Amino acid sequence: SSPFFFFLHSFSIFGQLFFSLPLFFASLFFKTAYKMSRKTTPTTSTTATPVPSPSGGQRTIEAMLQREKETEKALELQTLMQMLQNIQGSIQNIQGKTDKIENMEKNIENIGKKIDNIDEKVANIEKKNGRN
Repeated sequence: SSPFFFFLHSFSIFGQLFFSLPLFFASLFFKTAYKMSRKTTPTTSTTATPVPSPSGGQRTIEAMLQREKETEKALELQTLMQMLQNIQGSIQNIQGKTDKIENMEKNIENIGKKIDNIDEKVANIEKKNGRN
């Protein structure tokens, strides 16, 4: 009920908001990255021109371009997955710190209650000694 505990509670709310902001910005980043990955660039040639491959078979430029696009998408997906894992680790780290802060708040509140109890006991002792 003291202003100090109100401050701690306000700080806790601010801390939760502060730690949720990176998640908001990460979601914006992934939304933009997804939109960018959906944009396709037109190929310069749509005709299938055979190109000899080292194995002696024929492969079209179109097939090579398609494979290159698939490889790029796979790399982009792998990068995004790594970023997601990093974000998940950061979130877990933040959650652990938040839990520690909440435990500290509870401990401080308990200490405040103990101080109040000690003050009451001291006041009672002083009253008792004052009567004698």
